[in-house]
Amino acid sequence: MTKEEVRVITLSKLNLCESDILLDIGAGTGSLCIEGSMYCKRAYGIERKDQAVELIHRNIGRFKCDNLQVIRALAPEGLPDDQVNKIIIGGSGGKMHEIFDAISKYPIETIVINTITLENTTRAIQALKAHDYDYEVVSVNISKSKQVGDVTMMMGQNPINIITGVKNEN
Repeated sequence: MTKEEVRVITLSKLNLCESDILLDIGAGTGSLCIEGSMYCKRAYGIERKDQAVELIHRNIGRFKCDNLQVIRALAPEGLPDDQVNKIIIGGSGGKMHEIFDAISKYPIETIVINTITLENTTRAIQALKAHDYDYEVVSVNISKSKQVGDVTMMMGQNPINIITGVKNEN
């Protein structure tokens, strides 16, 4: 599951509003598309793993996200026929460039890609450049406190790269 602090930054970078249509590719447990659906008109989550899709469906009921549709597929398969304008890529299944080719049909305003590995960060930047996006990379390093005996220790989590792309207007 995407940690709370990373969700906050990711959703902030998307700058969602009531008229937006959100697509979360590689939705995983759905934490981003579920929370994001609360701020937009419609949301879609594409996920290939059965257990994750089941969990998203349970959480749709739990959080009453009636505007969120889950699509069980490996992107770029299963893309919705809707005017998606905000996109999250949390997982690409090794198909970053194919995904970018497929989503070029949408009127995308903002795309946010969360990566852990340097290789996927590089693939994301290459895809953004190839499709004429301006981009920014923010590396987030989060530590959380943990009680160890009578002291508090800060425990580091994996760093995350949050890459925001905005279509170049020139």
